[in-house]
Amino acid sequence: MSIFFPKKRLFLSFLLLALIFLLHLSCQLSRFKSKLSPEDDEFLSKVTYIITSEERKIFKEISQEERARFKEEFWKRRDSDPETEVNELKELYFSRMEEANRLFSAGRPGWLTDRGEIHILLGPPTNIDKYPMGRGPGSRPTEIWYYGFFPVFFIDRHGTGDYTRVEDNVIHIHELYKALEVARMTLCYDAEFFDFSLKLKKESEQQLIIVEIPYSNLWLKSTAEGGETILSLSLDVNDSNDQAVWNFKEDFNIKLSDEELEEKKNKAFIVRIPVEFKQGKYLINAVLFNKTGEKESKKTLEFEIR
Repeated sequence: MSIFFPKKRLFLSFLLLALIFLLHLSCQLSRFKSKLSPEDDEFLSKVTYIITSEERKIFKEISQEERARFKEEFWKRRDSDPETEVNELKELYFSRMEEANRLFSAGRPGWLTDRGEIHILLGPPTNIDKYPMGRGPGSRPTEIWYYGFFPVFFIDRHGTGDYTRVEDNVIHIHELYKALEVARMTLCYDAEFFDFSLKLKKESEQQLIIVEIPYSNLWLKSTAEGGETILSLSLDVNDSNDQAVWNFKEDFNIKLSDEELEEKKNKAFIVRIPVEFKQGKYLINAVLFNKTGEKESKKTLEFEIR
């Protein structure tokens, strides 16, 4: 047996060194995690629904003194009316958080639940259908929140009063995530989330106005076949004297199945409009309106024909 003792001792020594290393690493990690004060940690936690990944990274890397200014700037950038003393959006955000705590707490703060998240980002629904005994034999308690005609489904899977969000299909997931992204962008910046590109191009001696809208930016309404929406595009062109010289308006019906939505998620819906302008400087004012969700975005483009 003695011939195995040195190997056992070597193993124990290695194990001891490993434990010391892990203990040291644990202490290092603990010190790293403790860089945020309790107040800073609470700030990051409470704004988790609207802070961007870039903002979060910056906040963790800057000094303690700089974080105080960061918090002020964070809410200032989200102030819908900087001319007033009250930051309406900040007050709205925290009032919804308090409402979520009052309405949805179930073993944890209400604002941390799925219903709390939806309530904070989208506001109270226009209508709620409640099924405390489930919607059929063997089903769980269910709530369906409606925002207009758009439903959000919640199920109490464990009978604890903590309802988790569920999605119906690919189109429904797309719609819900798009609604949440639009809400987050509204609560983050006043820049338009529903974006598109606008350019003038010459192809084979023909002038073209080209509008491109990423399919991933579209908010679709669920249908039996998949999803659909209507895009309304308006273009007005003025010359250098601010005189109207050309206009365009057209609605585009877009219908996609689940498969087409998956296939086109990294592509764009493209509108190509032939035009003919004489020499001079011009300005295009473009307005794109997505009738599902009633989201509008605007662009201007200056160009010169030589």
